[in-house]
Amino acid sequence: MTTLARKTVIGLDFGTTNTIVSTVDTKGNNRLLDYTYEEQTLTEFRSAMTFWRDEDNMSSTLNIEAGPWAIGEFSNFPDDSRYLQSFKTFAASESFQHTMIYGELFRFEDLLNQFYNRLVAHSGFEHEPEQCRLVVGRPVKFAGHSPNEPLAVKRYSNAFQDKNYAEVVTVLEPVAAAFFYAQNLEQDATVLVGDFGGGTSDFTIVRFEHINDKLTFQGVATSGVPVAGDALDYRIIDNVVSPQLGRDTNYVSFGSELSMPSKYYGMLARWNDRFLLRSSKTIKDLNELRRMSLAPEEVKKFIQLIENESGINLYRSVSALKNALSKNNEATFSFNSAGIQIRADVTRKDFEHWIETDLDRMRSGIQTVLDDANLKPSDIDKVFLTGGTSLVPAVRRLFSDDFCFSSIDAGDELISISAGLALIGAHETFEDWITNTI
Repeated sequence: MTTLARKTVIGLDFGTTNTIVSTVDTKGNNRLLDYTYEEQTLTEFRSAMTFWRDEDNMSSTLNIEAGPWAIGEFSNFPDDSRYLQSFKTFAASESFQHTMIYGELFRFEDLLNQFYNRLVAHSGFEHEPEQCRLVVGRPVKFAGHSPNEPLAVKRYSNAFQDKNYAEVVTVLEPVAAAFFYAQNLEQDATVLVGDFGGGTSDFTIVRFEHINDKLTFQGVATSGVPVAGDALDYRIIDNVVSPQLGRDTNYVSFGSELSMPSKYYGMLARWNDRFLLRSSKTIKDLNELRRMSLAPEEVKKFIQLIENESGINLYRSVSALKNALSKNNEATFSFNSAGIQIRADVTRKDFEHWIETDLDRMRSGIQTVLDDANLKPSDIDKVFLTGGTSLVPAVRRLFSDDFCFSSIDAGDELISISAGLALIGAHETFEDWITNTI
């Protein structure tokens, strides 16, 4: 492969929760794509999609929106549309072949393709694909049970086949964050990057050196675990919301008292599974359980939440609590939607107790990358944390407890990956950083 000269570079950080895009033009100018929604300028584009057909013509062309426009459309017409979020978690899933939306089949690559189309359209980014290099970020370990990495990479490839870009390559997301961070390094350093996204937590150790006024690097080790922000959200729903919707109640069947099936509440707590609850069979089963329930009003609230598609409001309440607990020792969870009101005071200590298992898995990922590199914490010169979940105090303590606190840097938690992807694509040695060409 030869380095393309003077091409516009697009760095695509397609995230489980948000997607951020940076570009580097032929003059070397780096900028974030932004979007104007309801008189607000945004650089984060929610990784969500809404589908609907015109009410007066259900055979019409399927309408598709993404980002905040998807959330707005669904919020206004929840009964007449289909909403998806966190669909990145399906990238490496062999069991996910497609989803049926208003009679049309959508594979993962179809969803990503349409999502990207809407993102570019809303950004107003004008470019000639034939003159562009697209650099797509990918996690070290894809989310999901037994993720199939080659399948995920192939699906990424298929998603962009019709774009006519001069070149499409993938780069590990924490490597991109490391490259972004290294732009301000004045001395040679061994850097550990912790990238905490929505679905995965990835760790990379990179050695940076300045040779003849040029920044060089040597990738030392990478590791990843399929647990991150979404898992922490799961704990909040599981401990605060589900108990008030009948999860811990019983029902009577053929004279026996049985526990409510936990699988439905598991779907509610997992953003990528939540849309499965809307199936007619699931609703029918839940109504039957409500009829036999010893706490029918609680189960009724659960059904109301599903039928009124209040998942977006639930997501906002969960995010608000998590953010508040990152700043305060106690906060109030507040949810009010579809006639359902849930309020609960939660302490940071409670939250950290709920996520202990997730923190242990993150800790194991950090230890794995150190072991693979044959390094100790004292051998790391700098630690750079990125991703929204890195703002959670308990996550930060995974590093401050073992590494020199003065060596831990953070900042630009949400943009470092996309900016790093674009900078790598514009660098003369970009071929050394990519994982594969699509």
